[in-house]
Amino acid sequence: MRDERASRSRWSGLVATLCAALLMCFGVGGAAPANAVAANNMCDYGVFIGIRGTDTPAGAGAIHGGRAYNSGGYGGVEVLRSHLINFGTVPLYFVALNYPASGGASFFGSVRQGRNTLVDEINWLVEQCGSYTPAIVIVGYSQGGAVALAALTTAYDGSPNLAARARVAIMAVADIADPYYVPNKAYNAPNSTTTGWGRLGGILTEQQEEIASYRYWGWPPPGGTQGWVYKVRSWCSTDDYWCAGSDGPNAAEVHANAGTDNAWDAKEWIQYLTTSF
Repeated sequence: MRDERASRSRWSGLVATLCAALLMCFGVGGAAPANAVAANNMCDYGVFIGIRGTDTPAGAGAIHGGRAYNSGGYGGVEVLRSHLINFGTVPLYFVALNYPASGGASFFGSVRQGRNTLVDEINWLVEQCGSYTPAIVIVGYSQGGAVALAALTTAYDGSPNLAARARVAIMAVADIADPYYVPNKAYNAPNSTTTGWGRLGGILTEQQEEIASYRYWGWPPPGGTQGWVYKVRSWCSTDDYWCAGSDGPNAAEVHANAGTDNAWDAKEWIQYLTTSF
């Protein structure tokens, strides 16, 4: 029975990925449902990559050529990870990205290193299961969100870029409290600020366009009317110090709690994208 369930899970994931690969050519795509939650094998269905924020404690040990931690290192995405494990409906294999997450003068170099490590990790993951391509779910908080979105865009300085197969494999990218947040984008979460900008300035227009290209034609959550379903979603509260540039009395606290406060909403959105078609 266990082997039979694993076989069904792999077949479900294979169908999902093949559908996404074929339909993306026509601007549409999606994922097939699965019926398990935790996975010990990255090839069971999909892989969750968590990216912690600035100055958050690193994880322990090293796996995947040193690109991921053997345990811990989730930081501000830990609550969301727990929600997906305890209340999710798809089998995900969980890893946290091993990158500096440095602040101050080292911030920009840290984002660049995290971006390149994430690109290498995703390109590696999609080659590990033979003809089956695991679905990729990426969640980044604060600096981790900047890393996540940077990996989706093209680098022209000789840095690695996502392979075509890796781009298709990406099913959901949750970007929470990103200091490069741009308001009024189609991929922003409902109720995110429409006036505040990231304190570090918005990402470039061409990068915004690349991020928005991760989409398919379907039923945007909560469904009902057809339209573009964006695989990226950015969350930012109007009162957040870093993503909205707020100087309110609780701005730093709002930012510090953003990973927890948006965890359930992000979990529901990830679950929708990885189970609806």
